[in-house]
Amino acid sequence: MLYPPEHPIWSHLEAGHCVITVNRRLARTLAEDFAGYCALQQLSVWETPAIFPVNEWFEREFARLDSDLVLLESSQVVAVWNRVIEEDLHRSGVDLLQVPATVRQAVRADTLCCDYLVDSYIPDGVEQEAFLRWRQCYEARCREQQWLDRTRLPEMIEQAVSDGRLIVDSGQIWLGFDDLTPLLHRIQQTLNSAGCTIENLAAARVNPVAFDAVAAADESEELLAAARWARQCLEQQVGIVAVVVPELERLQGEVQTIFSRELSRSAYPDRVPMDTFNMSLGYPLADQGMVAAALTLLQLQDSLDFDQLSYLLRCPWFAGGIDEWQQRALFERQLRADNVLRLSVSDLLYRLRHQPQAPRGMLHLVEQLQRWQGEHDKIAPADWVEHLNSFLQQIGWPGDASLDSRGYQVFAAWQDKVLTPVARLGVVSATMTPGQLVSWVCRLSREILFQPKAQDHRLQIIGLLETAGLTFDALWLCGAGEQVFPGGLSFNPFLPVALQKQSQMPHSDLFHEADYARLLLERLQHAAQQMVISYAQNKEERPCRCSPYLSQLPWQQCQETDGVDWNGVSLEAIDDCRAPSLSSAQLEEPLSGGTGLLKEQAQCPFKAFIHYRVGVRALDVPQPGLTSRRRGDLLHRVLQQVWQCLGSHAGLLDYDDTALRELIAEQVVAVLDGTRFAGHERALLAVEKQRLESLVLEWLDVERQREPFNVQSVEERQQLQVGPLRLNTIPDRIDMTADGRMIVLDYKTGQISVGDLVGEVLLEPQLPVYALHGVQGDVAAISFAQVRHGRCAFKGVSAEDEVLPGVRSVERSRGVKEGIANWTELIDHWRQHAQCTAQAVVDGDATVTPIHAKVCQFCDLKGLCRIDLQCVEEQHGEDKA
Repeated sequence: MLYPPEHPIWSHLEAGHCVITVNRRLARTLAEDFAGYCALQQLSVWETPAIFPVNEWFEREFARLDSDLVLLESSQVVAVWNRVIEEDLHRSGVDLLQVPATVRQAVRADTLCCDYLVDSYIPDGVEQEAFLRWRQCYEARCREQQWLDRTRLPEMIEQAVSDGRLIVDSGQIWLGFDDLTPLLHRIQQTLNSAGCTIENLAAARVNPVAFDAVAAADESEELLAAARWARQCLEQQVGIVAVVVPELERLQGEVQTIFSRELSRSAYPDRVPMDTFNMSLGYPLADQGMVAAALTLLQLQDSLDFDQLSYLLRCPWFAGGIDEWQQRALFERQLRADNVLRLSVSDLLYRLRHQPQAPRGMLHLVEQLQRWQGEHDKIAPADWVEHLNSFLQQIGWPGDASLDSRGYQVFAAWQDKVLTPVARLGVVSATMTPGQLVSWVCRLSREILFQPKAQDHRLQIIGLLETAGLTFDALWLCGAGEQVFPGGLSFNPFLPVALQKQSQMPHSDLFHEADYARLLLERLQHAAQQMVISYAQNKEERPCRCSPYLSQLPWQQCQETDGVDWNGVSLEAIDDCRAPSLSSAQLEEPLSGGTGLLKEQAQCPFKAFIHYRVGVRALDVPQPGLTSRRRGDLLHRVLQQVWQCLGSHAGLLDYDDTALRELIAEQVVAVLDGTRFAGHERALLAVEKQRLESLVLEWLDVERQREPFNVQSVEERQQLQVGPLRLNTIPDRIDMTADGRMIVLDYKTGQISVGDLVGEVLLEPQLPVYALHGVQGDVAAISFAQVRHGRCAFKGVSAEDEVLPGVRSVERSRGVKEGIANWTELIDHWRQHAQCTAQAVVDGDATVTPIHAKVCQFCDLKGLCRIDLQCVEEQHGEDKA
């Protein structure tokens, strides 16, 4: 139980006294433990105890008053303050970039004034003068409309007790209050004067039987040590275990990760709450999946960027999000292939309506979205909420799948803590626009913290304030450093610093912070039988010492670990680097990929297997302008059509510069007119037209320097047999020289190295494969046609010099594999290499063995093969050696 049976709180509850607690957690825990206390007393029936958090007690007393005042909720208070501040800014002609943040600070300053009994003050600057105006306007508006906010509710209750309009209990127990504000202190005096005896009851003090003080290297090590300690305590079934993290809001993500990982390593899952431990601080409701989906949809404008489109297509929280995943994936792939960066809602509807096998649920969603965006009326908030609920229901939110317990809690929080408060804004705002509705829905969703109901209370990770009045079986206090105990100073900008210091407002006075820190540490050191206090010696890359109030403790260095806890489980390594071999039936049909399959097999077998056998590639990423792939494709098509018109070297020479420019311009226009472009791409077509014309003309100047030739084929599809493989190929161009020999060309817009053709490993096999298997007659040369502005050139190898301008024979080429002396030997090397590579494909070789680092530089599979992790492990092994 929370307190031992001899603690006086139980006798007070048995006597029916009203207990006022500092927070809801203490009230809930006390009520639950009172049932256990009554069971120990062998009682079968008992009255529900009168236990109330202090704020709920004020609301309960207000309900007993016959008052015409309307008690405002927090969202309504913010709405009134927001309007007051915006009207004042409009009158003064001043603009603020962050009105919501200003409203939060102003509401906080108003709360401080009420809690610390500040009626007026002499302002020190324009901000404080403005706050005084705002506060006066706010109070005047509340009096005029007969509104009452919860900040001023205690004063009203106090006045009602003082006037005799409210009869209170004969006695009250106040529990868990470390430090009473002046307002609460005055209210206690008023209650005493009215005949209600007030007793401030101290929490139970537990003398620890086990106490440790630990200094960790950094915050991560400190949290890991706390998580392991908590796991061990739970495995030993010591009872309720608490880990107190003073800066839980800042460290929440890291705490969740470390504790989840550490608890999952337990060998006693029945004793350790791996996924259900209780963390007192939740995450913004807006971060929950279904709510994030609704907010994203509501905030969409008429024009959607690609990230928004992709999110809607993948989102499972709308109708069809799960059942239509294949159609939606294909639709997204098409959008990526078309390089779509942005689409209007109407254009998206057009694409969906004309898409074969379009996802019907997505089509319905976009139709409803278009209708919703057409709403411009200004109506009551409650009507807008009803309209919003109808819209979400029509699009199938929150999805087709049945909700689990967490999902139901998120949905309930959305309805109760977001939509209901928005609907109640009608009390302070008669009408609102659709934009204002969405703004309020988003604002509340971001401000409300969602925490699913804890299914297991054996482990509680809590902040400092949540520990008030509580005791545990084991407690670890993290962050006991000099920056937390005592805390730093933090002043509200709307109140004078001198006033905050004089009133001893929170975080305004070092002496008050020091006293409060000593009080907290004293209470926490007597809150559990097993106690550990820790701090991080380095915090956010800065050295840190322990709290000066804990310097007398026997600090021990945290034991370092390698972070591995195998729990006796042996790991088995499996070398799985060979895929199933290709069957004879598969070899009868051409394999997809053409010579690209051989190229990637030579570069990295795993890459070839995933791309061509499994058929998996990274999706295209839309980017501004034309992609390099699109620009290369346009160049290929223009050159194809130009050479279909020219036909030969003589045909090229027949055109003078003017005629050649006209021919190129005609072909460029024809290619561009026959290509589908995204909207943002069309804006660049004039520039692309100029680029293509000048680049093709520059390349043809290089072609003019060649010896006479005829173009035998341009982009003609061929089926080639390479070893055991049958491949579909499309050589860019095959020319015939005047003496009847063939030259195989392949256009490239990037930088090319001849060594990829003649080196130890054939990294560019397409040209040799065309030369070996796709050409009738002798081959005099193979070459890349490097078509780049200012760097247009042939780069290849030939049987003898000057078959092509700048192309050398085997004997004179650099980087030729050792042992190859002439063209015939190079041909044999190509044949052998191509057959071996083809056989490796057939055998299923899929090892992660890139031929060099350049292969991995732009590879899309590093997350799948995890070669970076492999390199790290190898380096780690070398370091150990």
